[in-house]
Amino acid sequence: MLLKWDDSFLVGVEKIDNQHKELFEIINKFLTAMIEGKGKSEITTTLNFLESYVIKHFNEEERLLIDRNKEAYDIQFQQHEAFKNEIIKLKDRFSKSGITSTLVIETQKSVTSWCRNHIIKIDKELASFMKD
Repeated sequence: MLLKWDDSFLVGVEKIDNQHKELFEIINKFLTAMIEGKGKSEITTTLNFLESYVIKHFNEEERLLIDRNKEAYDIQFQQHEAFKNEIIKLKDRFSKSGITSTLVIETQKSVTSWCRNHIIKIDKELASFMKD
């Protein structure tokens, strides 16, 4: 099932919203490849994108929070670290075992769950602290 972008994902910070939209595009490309039976060929691109994306995007969100609300920053930082560790684990499994159907499916589940839950539950709640 593809991730459908709609206004429920908007946090109201244009730069962050655009980065989230970019994430949805990459994830949907991966999900489409899975539907077409090509998930194994797309997983390397997806994991490499996620590794660089989380550094850039998470740093941006954290930068917007650090001087505005320490508690919000701490929540965001902990959530981000957990997802970074998940990506590291997936990449580690990929480097040790190669591309497997299980890895493709776990990557899909992990990333789609993160997008749905983190953006709507955490980012939206903390968005008021990110706005200038």
